[in-house]
Amino acid sequence: MILRANPAGCRLWSFAPLATVASAIIVGCSGGDGPPLGDVAGYVRLDGQPLPAALVTFQPDGGRPSTARTDEDGYYELSFSRSESGAVIGPHLVTISTYIAPDDEQDGVPERVPASFNEKSMVRREVLAGQNGFDFDLTTP
Repeated sequence: MILRANPAGCRLWSFAPLATVASAIIVGCSGGDGPPLGDVAGYVRLDGQPLPAALVTFQPDGGRPSTARTDEDGYYELSFSRSESGAVIGPHLVTISTYIAPDDEQDGVPERVPASFNEKSMVRREVLAGQNGFDFDLTTP
């Protein structure tokens, strides 16, 4: 709060600096309008080899999932939205899949990942604030 005198000699209180600090604290703590997020990245390997083009999904117990496609080295970084990286803080069901359904424009891609990591997944990870590293070493039956 700043005390100022106007030309008429009256004292005026300015709350602008206080409001600016308060709004910076609120935005800094909440990270914007969305839920708090933690950064999530790691590697996916199948039978000891990097698994490229796999879809990694972290589905929280409530809310929007975060996803990523692995690169040629099996590396992924989750995205929550087009403009935000990471995943909602808390517990998640994790699925990994290579399946892509065929359509009029392209052939499909068969599933290479065991069902225990996709349609029957029971894999869970807890996302914390800050950096989270989760590697997945999958094996075919």
